[in-house]
Amino acid sequence: MIHVPTASRLIVVPMKDPRRSKTRLARALNDQDRASLALRLYHQTLERLATIKARHRAVFDVAVVTECAQIADIAQSKDACAVYDDGSSGLNGALERAGRFAEQHGYTSIGVLPADLAAPALQDIEKCVTFDLPPNGVLLCPSTDKGTNAFIAPLPRAFPFSYGPKSFLVHLEKAEDAGLSPIVAPWTSLKFDVDTAEDLALLPEAAFAGQGDA
Repeated sequence: MIHVPTASRLIVVPMKDPRRSKTRLARALNDQDRASLALRLYHQTLERLATIKARHRAVFDVAVVTECAQIADIAQSKDACAVYDDGSSGLNGALERAGRFAEQHGYTSIGVLPADLAAPALQDIEKCVTFDLPPNGVLLCPSTDKGTNAFIAPLPRAFPFSYGPKSFLVHLEKAEDAGLSPIVAPWTSLKFDVDTAEDLALLPEAAFAGQGDA
């Protein structure tokens, strides 16, 4: 499918095959329930982005980078395009592919929003993805463990994606080294994602409704 940009910003949601997602939850959830939860959080993210996009036409497009046909089909049903990545280079490799896709299609800024936020407020996502990035600015939202839960930067990017342990601190340093001015996002609800069994307590009860139906 030929992708025709409708905005100047591309918001990228990375999402791998749900059967391989959330392995750190293995002591709390079985394989089927982990896959079901990953899908529910993914749907939540895309639905909220679609709601916001309907309010802000021509502000941003949405792309999902994935190796999974099921995830790609869901993306396209939610007004998002799918960028294929074979998963061999991990999250950073997938995002680099999405970054090249964004540059090739003429976008002037790129955002990354994870598919596993626990209970993101619609208004916080809206403020993030529509943020008016100043010249030479880069927006970073730290997770509670100093990961990076939201990222918006100009294109072409001045530094590579460096997701992993304490990636917020790494991105902060790389941005400063590249001569950019980091802006730390203040939106509390975007700081919480679901990586460990302890994080399950952050989820609203509705996230568990129908577990096992993935």
